[in-house]
Amino acid sequence: MAGKRFLFSRGQGALEYLLLIGGAVLVSTIVMILILSSTDSTQTIILNNLNIYQEALEESSGLNGGKNPGNPPATFCGDNKIQNPNEEGVDELCDGSAVTATCEDLGYVTGTPGCAADCLSYDTQDCTGGSPTYFSNQQDIQYGPFSEQVFDWYVPNPYPTQPMPVVVYSHSGGFFSGDEDVNPAVDPIPSFLSNGYAFVSVRYRLSPNPSADPGTTSQTQAIFPQQPGDVGRAIQFLRAHASEFKINPSKIIGFGRSAGAAHMLYLGFGPNLENDYSSDVVLHESSRPNVILNNVGPTDFTLYATSLPGHYFGQTTISPVLTSTLNEASAYWYTSNGANLVPTLSWYPGQEGVPPLLEVHDPYSGQWFHTLVASKGDTQSVFSNNPLDGPQLVDWIQTVI
Repeated sequence: MAGKRFLFSRGQGALEYLLLIGGAVLVSTIVMILILSSTDSTQTIILNNLNIYQEALEESSGLNGGKNPGNPPATFCGDNKIQNPNEEGVDELCDGSAVTATCEDLGYVTGTPGCAADCLSYDTQDCTGGSPTYFSNQQDIQYGPFSEQVFDWYVPNPYPTQPMPVVVYSHSGGFFSGDEDVNPAVDPIPSFLSNGYAFVSVRYRLSPNPSADPGTTSQTQAIFPQQPGDVGRAIQFLRAHASEFKINPSKIIGFGRSAGAAHMLYLGFGPNLENDYSSDVVLHESSRPNVILNNVGPTDFTLYATSLPGHYFGQTTISPVLTSTLNEASAYWYTSNGANLVPTLSWYPGQEGVPPLLEVHDPYSGQWFHTLVASKGDTQSVFSNNPLDGPQLVDWIQTVI
């Protein structure tokens, strides 16, 4: 047929065609064998310098400013050495020294996401190609470069055989105080652990407190939207290392009280901090919790009297804060503008007031929000005006995930 070109002429026949296909299959098989053999001897870890978070924040949501390209991924090799090629292709550690140390020399302990010199190592596998070493209860696991970005990790005993749901807790404290310290023997934590849930208590950077002793504030201060950005990164970190922690990344329960609940509501209904273009692989994950436990969290900052504290926004009171900023911190505003819906259980004990609200924990805030999500078609979220205990929280969670 004139004008058309064929792979084979009619005279070549089917034999040549079969030989060509067979050769291609043979080459593909050899390549696959080489790939599989190499993965047994080399495992990739993430060995970032302490500034890599700056670029990630800037790319994802404009938080905190700054830009740093970060280090290329490091690798564990068969001789148990850490390689970290810099821009010139020279193997070096985070401090710029040549690679001569072993994992043990750097203080890296298998199964512990500890800090090796100035490097954050986010890996839990050994150098032999074995299965991950899962974490037991641990405190101060670093999820980001700032000293405040740590969480405490609690797991059921015995360790579940299947990936666990995980409750991620963001503490209260008026946005300017508090930390991740919790008592795992106090309800509702035992209820979570006894039902096979891991529990993570997150510390985040705090806002300035104009009336406080300077020595009592965070070393690195942060306001909105940096605070929920910290909590969001903890969720992203857990998802990025789900296999090491042995958690189910599709069953992350965001739990917060007061200020911490405001963070979880923002992460659930506000912008997702996921950024596939970042050099920080942690930020490739979603920051959204799958469900939310909201205990007296502010759902709409425009409901409150302007005389109330404005620490979250870097102000003494709410009065000078722009309405647009108050909206951007409010789950109600995102939901009213068509944001996605996340199943939410809210409880606000107490007497309901009327706006402008003089009490941050006023039940009106919760009822106002749940009326809106119901109008958007949400049939799973629940509002309660009564205290809820651990078994009640678990019962509701199990109905939605």
